[in-house]
Amino acid sequence: MGFDLGRSPVKDATRTVREGLVLCGISAVIVACFVWAQHDLFFNLLDEGSLWYGVWRTGAGEVPIKDFLSYDPGRYYFCAALTGLFGDGPMGLRWAAGVFQWLGLSCGMLVLKPMLSSRLAQAGAACLIMIWMIPWYKTFEQSIVLMAVYGACLLLERPSGARFFWGGCFAGLAAFFGQNHGAYIGLSYLTVMFLAGIGAEFRAVLHRFGAFTAGVLTGLLPLAGMLVGVDGFLEGCLRRFEFIASGGANLYLEVPWPWRAGGPGMDGIRFLHELCTGLFFVLLPLSYAAVLIGAAVGAIRKRPRTLPDLAVACAVVGLPYLHHVFGRADLPHLAQGIPAFLLLAVFAVRWLARGGRAWHGVAAFAAGAGLVCASCFSAGLANPAYKRFSAPPGALVKTEIGGDALVVYGAEALTIDGVKDAVARHLDREDRILVVPYWPGFYPILEKTSPLWELYFLFPDSEERQLEKIAALEEKKVGWVFMGEEVVLRADGLSFRDTHPLLWEYIENHFTAVSQGKGGVFGWMLMKRVPLPLAGGL
Repeated sequence: MGFDLGRSPVKDATRTVREGLVLCGISAVIVACFVWAQHDLFFNLLDEGSLWYGVWRTGAGEVPIKDFLSYDPGRYYFCAALTGLFGDGPMGLRWAAGVFQWLGLSCGMLVLKPMLSSRLAQAGAACLIMIWMIPWYKTFEQSIVLMAVYGACLLLERPSGARFFWGGCFAGLAAFFGQNHGAYIGLSYLTVMFLAGIGAEFRAVLHRFGAFTAGVLTGLLPLAGMLVGVDGFLEGCLRRFEFIASGGANLYLEVPWPWRAGGPGMDGIRFLHELCTGLFFVLLPLSYAAVLIGAAVGAIRKRPRTLPDLAVACAVVGLPYLHHVFGRADLPHLAQGIPAFLLLAVFAVRWLARGGRAWHGVAAFAAGAGLVCASCFSAGLANPAYKRFSAPPGALVKTEIGGDALVVYGAEALTIDGVKDAVARHLDREDRILVVPYWPGFYPILEKTSPLWELYFLFPDSEERQLEKIAALEEKKVGWVFMGEEVVLRADGLSFRDTHPLLWEYIENHFTAVSQGKGGVFGWMLMKRVPLPLAGGL
């Protein structure tokens, strides 16, 4: 007997082109509304600035990873291809990322269509998913997860060699946007192959494995092509691997379990935010474990079951992403790995609602309302639109960033405008400047390219690599340094002078401040190279 996973949740959704186009249209409208509501709100000088710089330089002909530290190239080429349509400023970049969000949300809607026949219910589920698309510059992750769940459903529906080939293509192509995605999805689809292969002929399973392997190799062609055909790209990948292996990927955080929520003087909204966020850290692993245990028990007993493909697909895709969620246990990383759980939760609510007893409806309503409320108090409070709504009167102002008028906090506008004014007064167009330690967004704001491969300096660096950076600054005759957020020393030992003591000493001995300012809690300095090294300099 084969491993029967029940009726596919995507069969009806893929039966007609018309229905698929309707779902894509609903997704497009909802994504457009969410992007429009926040397209001019706030600006993150670190992560958003890194993405903006990468897209800007990719559009100018540079190669991600090879020419500057970055994620895998896919997201930069995708956004750079759309800058001609949306513009090359922060707003245009947000709309370009919205197109990728639309692709991911459309896949999620195709998964949910058979159980949500009402257009209102479909739109509500789409809005729930979009609430968790935070921060917007990381929504490539959520979108790829949604695509992966849809692919897993198709594989479980009909585990043919052809479908496993295309599944392998997707896993390989996902690595072009993030090598961790390729690993997570590849592991998920191999699990699907194992589950679907229980009771099947060995020859059939071997055929599927061969087709999947061929698909992975095909999907890896863009990345492999760059490794072979782009001079210096392989060296950049090895350099980035060394950077990540040395601890330069994430700073560990303790898991915000719900029983840790609260504290002296904490208001009710903040308490609910911490409580709901912690609850999701509990629910994700428990729900995936429950589904997979149920699937394993049914497989061992080798008897037909009614466990739908969607539940299994969400669990096998979501489980590997727990590595990412708990790698740095904060709200943004939770949001990047939660889409599979959201699809599973919507399915569970709908399954309860279809029960024949009165209490089923009550339980479904309570579960659905709880899911929505918990999402609003968790991810919803981090949405830029909510931050704008909850900001005190007069706290927000408009400032020009990359040709776009963005609404930011007054202290941030003071910093950005002050730095732009200082650079305009002191630097010529051809002058090169180093931005340290972690405000790379100033490079595109000032229309300056980074003189070093790294765009930020948050993690401890070896003496050898620091000396290489100093040599590069000398070779390129970098005459200016912008030092931000270092007036106040960090208590966690990650101040620039702690993580890069040689580079700090070099800057201190070879540059002098010509302008400085105060923005928010921290300050900044614009420093100019002195004519001759001071005594004791490197």
